[in-house]
Amino acid sequence: MLAGRMKLRNFIAVAAAFGVAAIVGGYVACDKAASNRVAAKPVATHAGDTAPAGKRLLAPPPPPTVAAPTPKVKVDGPNERAVDKAVMSWVGRDLGSKKRKDVAAGKPFKINVYQDAGETTANRAKVDLDRDGKWDEKWTFKPGEISRKVSSNDDDNYDKKQLWKDGAWADR
Repeated sequence: MLAGRMKLRNFIAVAAAFGVAAIVGGYVACDKAASNRVAAKPVATHAGDTAPAGKRLLAPPPPPTVAAPTPKVKVDGPNERAVDKAVMSWVGRDLGSKKRKDVAAGKPFKINVYQDAGETTANRAKVDLDRDGKWDEKWTFKPGEISRKVSSNDDDNYDKKQLWKDGAWADR
């Protein structure tokens, strides 16, 4: 005697009926959700492009292209280095955060750029010319002046101080 006076065969029949109802109900709910998705509004894939209603384009939009920053400082002197050009491309730019790490990824040198509290644009940079983990140069950007301290022996002892004047570095 199972579940009171109900016989086993009746119990199995009722359980099977509930199982079938659950499966059919789930199928109807999924089919209804799928039909709502097909009738969705047009999907924008690129600026100005739309797909007709009911048609979805599967390809994602292409990633935005980021143009290399153009330096706001003249860097075309006879002693120009690639690292100088790379660092000066950040002069006058808002970082949107306190720090950008390794902005020259893939180059033989490493550059970290900083925007200290209260500054509206990048105001410092550190350069590791040989990627050995020791900073070889520390740059400071002030309105109308770019200066750097150089560690000649790559030992974090900054023995030279220089200013950027007329497209070249000059000792202070």
